[in-house]
Amino acid sequence: MTPDAGLPCPAADTACLCGGTGTQQDPWQVCSASSFRSMILLGEQPTAYFLLTADVDLQGGVNQTKQFMATLDGSGHTVTGFKQLEMDPDPSGLFNWLSGTVTKLNVTRAQVSGGTAGILAAKMTGSAMVSQVTVDGFVSGGDTLGGMVGQLLGGNITDVKVTGNVLCASACFCGGVVGVLSGVVTLARVTAASTVDGATNVAATAGVVGKVTNAMLTLQEIHSSGMVTGAGAVSGVVATMDGSFCDARDFLVDSPAITFMDAGGNVATAAGVFAAAFGSSVTLVRALVVTAPAASMPGQAFAVEAPISVMVTQGFYVISPSGPPDGQALGLTDMEARTRGTYDASWLATTWSFPLGSYPALVNVPP
Repeated sequence: MTPDAGLPCPAADTACLCGGTGTQQDPWQVCSASSFRSMILLGEQPTAYFLLTADVDLQGGVNQTKQFMATLDGSGHTVTGFKQLEMDPDPSGLFNWLSGTVTKLNVTRAQVSGGTAGILAAKMTGSAMVSQVTVDGFVSGGDTLGGMVGQLLGGNITDVKVTGNVLCASACFCGGVVGVLSGVVTLARVTAASTVDGATNVAATAGVVGKVTNAMLTLQEIHSSGMVTGAGAVSGVVATMDGSFCDARDFLVDSPAITFMDAGGNVATAAGVFAAAFGSSVTLVRALVVTAPAASMPGQAFAVEAPISVMVTQGFYVISPSGPPDGQALGLTDMEARTRGTYDASWLATTWSFPLGSYPALVNVPP
């Protein structure tokens, strides 16, 4: 079955879809750009199920609804060519407001901009779940930008990979995966490989999350490998955190560079993991920071400004002439960092592998 050419599709009409009845056993089928746009309009039904049955080239934007509350199984297919350029403060994303479930979906060649913007979703809330999703593209705009989600107000993101570029404005909370995060959130098995450019951004710029506020956050198996540049708090994982509790385990930070640039172009403070954490409690177990944060002022491999408890266990960083010491972790020579015997038995679990002559690698994150 294909969408009826006689209908004004895309429309909020199931006849514009490609089959199915919308149940979990027989989901509505999405097979084309027009049926994908109809799915967005029908997505306010929380009991609805959709299945992507073919790759889709949107060649532009989609008709947004208030919330996408349904379930979409991308079945490994790819959505390309999504483009939505909104003026600040309007939101922008494939889903403006995601409170449902999206799994097994790839989004490529996307271009989004807006006040709150992310390739997959401008906002994600509550019980929303994203799993086995990859996104790639260009994000730019106003005050809250993420490579995948602009503002995350609770929910779970697992087994995802984000690539592309995030261009931060002058006073923006900007992250390679999420711009601003709050509520009860889990990020697990995440590959953050976006280039995050905040050379004029005096707020927060990070490889994974720009700002965490009033959150109960679980971070597990995080690989941050994108270049990060900013003019405020700058970090490979989280730039700023306040009023939050964070349980963090198994980090690998090996981005090409993590750099703070002030208005005069001078290198200043940067951190490999947490740039600033105020009024919060953070525990981090097993982490390797390969990238030496460029810093001429006080800076550390793990945490710079942390007047609260940031407890690091089994944390290591590779010593570099440009990298400052870090009392939270143990500095290693490059050879020591590549030697299996450096790490204790807790690293032997399925989370880490030890390629001969290389740094440890996270096994379960998307390649």
